[in-house]
Amino acid sequence: MLDAALAVVRDNGYNAFSIEDVARRAGTSRPAIYRRFAGRAPLLLAAVQRRRQTVAPPDTGCTICDLSDAIKLFTGADPMVPPEIWTALLADCHRDPDLLVAFDEAISEPLRVAVRSTLASAARREDLLSDLETDVTVDLIASWARNAALVNPGPLRDDRVEQIVHVLLRGLASTTTRSSR
Repeated sequence: MLDAALAVVRDNGYNAFSIEDVARRAGTSRPAIYRRFAGRAPLLLAAVQRRRQTVAPPDTGCTICDLSDAIKLFTGADPMVPPEIWTALLADCHRDPDLLVAFDEAISEPLRVAVRSTLASAARREDLLSDLETDVTVDLIASWARNAALVNPGPLRDDRVEQIVHVLLRGLASTTTRSSR
């Protein structure tokens, strides 16, 4: 069922994703699916969570490369679940607090764990500030990447991702502002 759900959402998109199509592809019945899952959002979340139990953190030794790859994790590392599907799925999950938690656990948290690990590796190499606010940095990366995925059709250009990484690494404050801390 879970493999069939991923295949159906990949082929049809989330708006056309139906339990009937999943049942047909899985060789089972709609009632059999509904006995396990309350609807299409819980079914798809279970399928994604099974595939995404761990996400390999980018760790090449190149902080710019690793942060670029970290952004790409949030913008479609999984071709079975492209960002445009996340958006529609998230909208469905907003109606139910339990589904929203499941969305975070299935989709967001494995990516956040990977990016935290990438930042920790860069910090050990002393490429980042020793007092880096890791969770805030992960939020910045995730927020920018998800926003970019929502408003830009297709994959992000590598040069745009690298530009964002350079801005992130340079920071926004002038030297004067930095020294007044």
